[in-house]
Amino acid sequence: MFIESLYLRNFRCFGDQGAKIEFDETLTAIVGANGAGKTAIIGALQKLFGTRAEDRRLVREDVHFGRDEEPGATREVVAPPPAVSGLRDILSEAGAASAADPVEPDPTVLVSSRQVLIEVILAFPELDDPVLDRMGAVAEIFRAMSAAGPGDALKARIRLEATWTYGVDDDDIQTEMFWVTSMGDVPFGERDVAKLAFSANDRRRFQVRYLPATRDGDAILRQALRELLVWLEKFGDWSGGREPMAKQWDGMQQLFDDMPAISRVTSELAVNWGLLFDGPHLRAPRLTVLAREIQRALRDLSLTLGPGPGGRHRSVHELSEGQASLFYLALVVTLFKLDAELAKAKPDGFREVEAVRPWLTVLALEEPENHLAPFYLSRMVGLMTEQARSPAVMGLLTTHSASALRRVAPQQVRHIRHNAATLTSKVNPIKLPPIASDAHKFVQEAVVSHPELYFSRLVILGEGRSEEMVLPRVARALHADLELDPAFVAFVPLGGRHVNHFWRLLDGLQIPYVTLLDYDLGRSGGGPRRLKYAVDQLEVIGVEIPLLPRPTKAADWDTLDGAYIAAWIEWLRTRDVFYSRDVDLDMMMLQAFPAAYGAVAGVAAPISTDGYEESVFGKGKGLEMFDALTAPTALHLAQYDALFKKGSKPVAHVEALAELEVEAIKARCPEPLKALFDRCRALLGLDVGDL
Repeated sequence: MFIESLYLRNFRCFGDQGAKIEFDETLTAIVGANGAGKTAIIGALQKLFGTRAEDRRLVREDVHFGRDEEPGATREVVAPPPAVSGLRDILSEAGAASAADPVEPDPTVLVSSRQVLIEVILAFPELDDPVLDRMGAVAEIFRAMSAAGPGDALKARIRLEATWTYGVDDDDIQTEMFWVTSMGDVPFGERDVAKLAFSANDRRRFQVRYLPATRDGDAILRQALRELLVWLEKFGDWSGGREPMAKQWDGMQQLFDDMPAISRVTSELAVNWGLLFDGPHLRAPRLTVLAREIQRALRDLSLTLGPGPGGRHRSVHELSEGQASLFYLALVVTLFKLDAELAKAKPDGFREVEAVRPWLTVLALEEPENHLAPFYLSRMVGLMTEQARSPAVMGLLTTHSASALRRVAPQQVRHIRHNAATLTSKVNPIKLPPIASDAHKFVQEAVVSHPELYFSRLVILGEGRSEEMVLPRVARALHADLELDPAFVAFVPLGGRHVNHFWRLLDGLQIPYVTLLDYDLGRSGGGPRRLKYAVDQLEVIGVEIPLLPRPTKAADWDTLDGAYIAAWIEWLRTRDVFYSRDVDLDMMMLQAFPAAYGAVAGVAAPISTDGYEESVFGKGKGLEMFDALTAPTALHLAQYDALFKKGSKPVAHVEALAELEVEAIKARCPEPLKALFDRCRALLGLDVGDL
């Protein structure tokens, strides 16, 4: 069993239009900016299945209000003042009215009542695999199951309906929970045959274990430890240990009583107590070492870790915030594993007890990177992922950490974005190509390798490592305010493949992006054919293509008129697709800054282009595709071969750029990069100025 989806309406940042969040069967990671609504998703699950009453209680802050709305009673219409009888009063009032400024109507709408809805759909993969030992839960929920249509899987639906009513002192929030026995539309509030009561016993079958981002680690540990000790008291078999423990207690207590200091204190206390109280009972005070009753002794147990500094054991309450987070998860997993084992058999030391056990546990971790180093963060995510493979557990992780997401498959990620205009949030899954395609593997590996794109304000799609090295340095030289920091601008290498899938993915996440492709003139499939590739890919994602000459055959693009080539390049820029011309970014930088790159290359000008032309252009037509003004020289080809074919591209760019002053970069920056950076500034909300 797992929560397949969560539907929210008028809950916190999810408005009246409603929002649906789909979950993975094992682990779901929610990513997004601060204030986007990640905590609200966990909060909604707590309102349904929180283990404490205060976690389940709704308050005014849980109710969504739009930008022009605020809670309050409906304004009363004020009656006009009585008629003025005297001429002097009439003239006086007229003068006052003419002098007064016109009153603007208040656009704020007062909301006195609102409906809040939180709903989950439960799916049952165990129905397709009867070998799974979870059919008991299915049997008990069967009365509430339904299907969307013939042949569809059986599912269960749980709904919380709340009606908030404004109050001057205290708001009134009426809540009800139901099993909804239909997958169709079921009205809010009205009694319906499709609604069955969701009892307190039903609620105990679900639980949310939540480790918040801002927390009191000591208090959370105390609560988890208390639950473990209560469980131990309930299920442990103590029959064989009572008598030996009583003897040990008597011996230890006698040693304690015989200590002179203890004896002196208790005897003096007995005398003074006797002067005040002379009843037949409770006359002899005694300092006791341990509780004599085994149940009380269990509740007084403390947990220590050792060895600590100096060899002593340290209490768990002395742990740091990060250590407390790790130990909390260890306690939760320990309790779950032991309880699951006890449900199947009776291990030594335990007894059979009829108990209501949860059908589903949700482990929710909120931004664990706030307290954990990346090394421990990956361990925590790994343990939660392993535990979530159980049919009775699912994990929910909210994070800003790319390190955490490296342990999470893209299919398990949900991206949440907040709309500042409407004050509502929307959650989107990651759109990947079909699983059977080569594009799926490529795009998935790229996303796994660059999880920072989930948190980016802008993504730059490039060909390879050169763009990642060159663009930030040149951008910073051109515009002091254009900081292409990887913390909020992600560079994703395309390798010249599957660009339309990245466009579709980023469009779905509503993350702005620009694309910088190599023009590859002179190379096989390069030059104008690269324009055809981009145009075709844009058409795949539904972009309307302009009425320009567009040959069907790739070879016919090579003979397209230069004016049409320029028109296509200009139109592609309106779609945020730019080209490093005429070959690639490496050649473009080498030609723009020959002294700096030439010094790094350290090669003399060759007599001819023999050998170098094939190294640079491969099996393409090479220099015959260029005009005389833009064609690379023999020296350019030799330097390119030394720097970028035989040498390391990143190293070559780093060393060459280190030789360049800011003014030199401004003066000779290639035009395609200027246009690209102007567009980046616009997408980042920066003013576009002249260079």
